[in-house]
Amino acid sequence: MTEAVSSFRRLKLELGAAPTVWSDEVTAAATASATQALEVRATNLENGQSQLQASYTWALDVNGRAIGMTSVNNGAIGRIRFVADIFGIVDPNNTGSSTYEGGRWLTRSGGYMLAHGKPFGTSGDLLFWIGVGSNVAACSKANGLFWVDNKGNGYFGGSLSAGLRRNAYRSTAVSTAATVESPPFGTGGAPKTVVFSLGYYNSGYLDSGTPGVVANSVIMTLQRSYNGGAWENVSSMQVGGQTTVYYDDLWGRDSHEASVGGSVTFTDGLPGTGTFAYRVLLSGATGLWPITLAEANGSNFHIGSQELSLISTEG
Repeated sequence: MTEAVSSFRRLKLELGAAPTVWSDEVTAAATASATQALEVRATNLENGQSQLQASYTWALDVNGRAIGMTSVNNGAIGRIRFVADIFGIVDPNNTGSSTYEGGRWLTRSGGYMLAHGKPFGTSGDLLFWIGVGSNVAACSKANGLFWVDNKGNGYFGGSLSAGLRRNAYRSTAVSTAATVESPPFGTGGAPKTVVFSLGYYNSGYLDSGTPGVVANSVIMTLQRSYNGGAWENVSSMQVGGQTTVYYDDLWGRDSHEASVGGSVTFTDGLPGTGTFAYRVLLSGATGLWPITLAEANGSNFHIGSQELSLISTEG
């Protein structure tokens, strides 16, 4: 059998239509890289001593977005730093996990979530929250079983099977109209001891003032709401203090000191196992607090604080 062979003979070129220009298609290429480095070094110091340092780095870079870890140890301080959008820890049986997302630790289990870290939630002020849900953006004081915010407020809405039930709240607003209120909380039906108190202090230098002493006072009123009902007054007391204006010989200028405060203990014997809520209102303030005199410009010695607190305890 003869094998067929193809060939070309007497090829001829002729003038024809203009040819089509062809070029390679240019596209933006994606990039990805992985880096790992281990370093150990010794540095001689001027005093003849040596400083040792070991470091380990790994990094993954995709299109300019890098994640990774560095660890450094110089014999005195060891540091490990992670850079990642989400950092998770999962047990080998995959029965539970915690993740670090957006500056917060999140633990999800059985429809509940525990979140704490960078302020979050619908109002953007929660530091710690436990409740039903899975999205930190939807967390709020209204739907939380237990929360703490970045203003020092907190709430516990769960239940205790034994021991004391205690709720504590405070307001640090410097105002004669400040209030403090507890959200509704569960009860075992036993009497509740409620302590509410006010403390205010202010001192500083003045541009002008009339030497003397002025009496300060305010009425604290405790109100109660049972099972979501209307607020009713259950206890009240007038507390006092004074504002003193004097000439400071040491500094050669007018100064002042102002204070007001007191504490009241009330035993609430209202029976029932429904929800209770308490709040404290201020009214009828007299005197010079908060300080109303003109204060010296640039004073470095001004001190002012106020705390209105509410604590209820059920045995």
